[in-house]
Amino acid sequence: MYKWICKESKQKVARYIIGKEGSNPLVLFTLFPEDHSLAKWGETIKKVVKLSEALDNDGWLIINIYPIKINTISDINYGENMQLVYRNRDEIKELFIKYNVTTVWAAWGNEVHKNTFLWYELMNLLKRFPNNLNWITVGKLSTDGHPVFSNKYLNISQMKSFHIKEYVNKHHLK
Repeated sequence: MYKWICKESKQKVARYIIGKEGSNPLVLFTLFPEDHSLAKWGETIKKVVKLSEALDNDGWLIINIYPIKINTISDINYGENMQLVYRNRDEIKELFIKYNVTTVWAAWGNEVHKNTFLWYELMNLLKRFPNNLNWITVGKLSTDGHPVFSNKYLNISQMKSFHIKEYVNKHHLK
């Protein structure tokens, strides 16, 4: 039996990693942790667990581009709490050292490209990821080609490969 993990800031305003440890966990990579209780996550977590099991992963972990708990992209306060953003980078780098992660589920949505800070933070984080990862997405990409997270598409039959290098080249900010 693997243990539950929830790495947060001392003030609990930021969440770096949440999930269940395993020797080969599925990593779900989203935009930011929503500012609500885990009880509201029930259905989403059940579906993430089901997908990780279908992929033969023995755990699952959720990480975020922006670690501060917010409800909308407009709640991002640039410049404030940068120490939490830097800690998020370190926690994510450590995650790949500690766990035998082979699969990352990209699910950050359109907002990442509408916000220069988030896009550059995504690029900073991708530099910390191993090069040999299997990237996936579940469901349809957005009309702009971004990997989205939707409860209605959390089904193994909706899973497909996600080509991260092509994505970065296509969406590179000029």
